Amino acid sequence: MLRSHRLATATAMTARRALLSVAAVSSLLSLGTVAEARLVPQQGDPPAGTGTNTGTAPGATDCTPDQNYSCLFNRNGTPQFEDGICVCYVPVWVPRQVSNAEKGDVGLVPIAGNNGGDPVVRVALGSLGQAHRHSVMFYSNGQMIRHDTMHTDEIDVIEPAIGKVRLDADQLRNGTPGAISQSIDDAFADGSLVDDGLLLKPGPDYINVITGAASNFRQGFEDAVDLAIATHAYYKLSDYTDMTSMLLPWKTSRAGDLKGSHCAGYISWAFGSVGLAIPPVSYDEDIRRDVAAAVHDTVVDIVNDSLDGKGTLGTFAVHLFKPNAAENIANQVVNCFAGLDCASTDPDWQRYGPGDGLASSPDNLLPSTFTLSGSKTYDWNGVVLSPGQVKIATGTTASPFKTVQAQIVAGGYYAQTRLTSW
Repeated sequence: MLRSHRLATATAMTARRALLSVAAVSSLLSLGTVAEARLVPQQGDPPAGTGTNTGTAPGATDCTPDQNYSCLFNRNGTPQFEDGICVCYVPVWVPRQVSNAEKGDVGLVPIAGNNGGDPVVRVALGSLGQAHRHSVMFYSNGQMIRHDTMHTDEIDVIEPAIGKVRLDADQLRNGTPGAISQSIDDAFADGSLVDDGLLLKPGPDYINVITGAASNFRQGFEDAVDLAIATHAYYKLSDYTDMTSMLLPWKTSRAGDLKGSHCAGYISWAFGSVGLAIPPVSYDEDIRRDVAAAVHDTVVDIVNDSLDGKGTLGTFAVHLFKPNAAENIANQVVNCFAGLDCASTDPDWQRYGPGDGLASSPDNLLPSTFTLSGSKTYDWNGVVLSPGQVKIATGTTASPFKTVQAQIVAGGYYAQTRLTSW
């Protein structure tokens, strides 16, 4: 998945959550306080008291000035006077968790029903009739993900006084941050995950009745995510044509053609490396021409919006009006997608054709027939699936993912912790 920009507000919210959690936990551990967690009915609502409350905001009048001050400013809480004592309600963020994700499970993020993800990827995969735009690997009891992604605000737009406006070719060729680990909260904040999505799981373990050999598929899934966590990679648009870039060298400088893949390619490499092969899918040139044209038109719109002051800062933003700026950048992006020269601003993808491709998308990670398990229904491009057998045209003929569930998200809210001393 490509992400067009970072959200400063999301970063600030994450930092605030961390501070609140540290403050609450520190008070419980160091002071031996009596605490009770309560879900906040609505953000900003006062907690429901258990006794007579004689206090008024911003402090409780029967609490001492020191107690009010400490609760309000040291704990970022709300003082109340209940049952003859002063208490302090401290908001604590309950982190999100995909509660049915086990280590090594793969998550698919849908295109429909949300506005996340880069518009270029949404258009590319959507034009193929596919339902998902991104894929991730889960670990740490569904609290962390490992995935390969690119932030287009980390690609410089070169605007010379004389010459063509273009993107930095090495930065386009080797997208950053590339392969990263994130908490579920951070992934929700930047659109890498949403509430809906699929979880891809292994089939059940079994023992061969003839040889007595045991098959532990979960161990292979765990080995795959461990390998991914230990492996650096850039995000490679070119791997939508031929997934061979994980064989290239890695270096911190982004100059040259370096190690990496895209989201589904990175997962395919990790699973294939531990003996769980995911067959890539062949895309013929006619299909790839249609996708290339859709991507080209989307990038033209993005650049023109930035010239008109409508675009998101950092998303191929052009500040000086130059003839053909949108066309140059669109050609460059499509050429890179098509496995051609990432530095060329000419319409090579039209002139020479994008050729055939052999790659994996998020949908391609699934087998063509699978069982949707659990009790939760799933919206597949507007078609609601109930648990049972599912057939899709975009799946592969073979896949290690034998069990599929709709993901279940827990947490993601503030709870009030009631401190009786602090």
